[in-house]
Amino acid sequence: MPLKLFLCTLLLIVLFTAQTTAQKIYNTSNITGKTFISKTLEYLSIISDSTLCSSINNYSDTAAFSLANDSLIIKQQYGFIDKNGFGHTVKYYGYKIIALNIDTVWLQGNQTVNMAATSFDGRLLFINIDKLKEPIAGFTYLKIDCSNAWTGNKHITIDAEGKVVLSIKTFIKNHLSKIDSSIAPIKINGQLTVDEFNNFKVLLSRSLLSKLPVKRGCPINGRIANFEIVVGPKKYTSTGCNLSYVHELLFDYLYSLDINKGLIQK
Repeated sequence: MPLKLFLCTLLLIVLFTAQTTAQKIYNTSNITGKTFISKTLEYLSIISDSTLCSSINNYSDTAAFSLANDSLIIKQQYGFIDKNGFGHTVKYYGYKIIALNIDTVWLQGNQTVNMAATSFDGRLLFINIDKLKEPIAGFTYLKIDCSNAWTGNKHITIDAEGKVVLSIKTFIKNHLSKIDSSIAPIKINGQLTVDEFNNFKVLLSRSLLSKLPVKRGCPINGRIANFEIVVGPKKYTSTGCNLSYVHELLFDYLYSLDINKGLIQK
């Protein structure tokens, strides 16, 4: 091959490689439906190829997103009220993508002239929650006491065989007469099906019990959820209100257990 032709071919290869590197093509199909968690329990869940749910959004957890070259662009719409009445605005803000694959989403706050400032300025490393699952071999029992000044109390126990005991006391608030009353307590005994008990154990392993604080903050009239969980030789106890995303998922599952079709009531 003549030297001139060789050099031209080499130049084209270099230019093509540089362009490909500069304009990375990210495929979201392998991360759709996946949830990623950071060391500080920030979360990023890819709902579809255009919708995500995350604690790094500026206004609400759920937002539209798109990928442009090496950036994750988040689009959020929200209403507001000012002296002129109701209004509506749309804002875009972006995170630079350092890595994006089925195991890892690594982002950095990336404010540009045409975008609003991101909630986080530094780097955020998210790991697929399935890579963070904690062992639950030797699960003995879980107890949770829930109380809410507006709705009532629930006490839930699940043992090592998937047997469930629920005690529910519902409050009725009459804001006109300011007289409170309650419905007679309901007690439910049941058994989780094999599949449902497996679902529960998977959720428990994803709940990162080692990161469940012993004491959690409470706002005025906040919903209280006190946990006691024994797995092997370890006993996890946690009292208070505020829950991180992974622990909120566990709470939501437990709180609605009385209407779960995987619970066979006796």
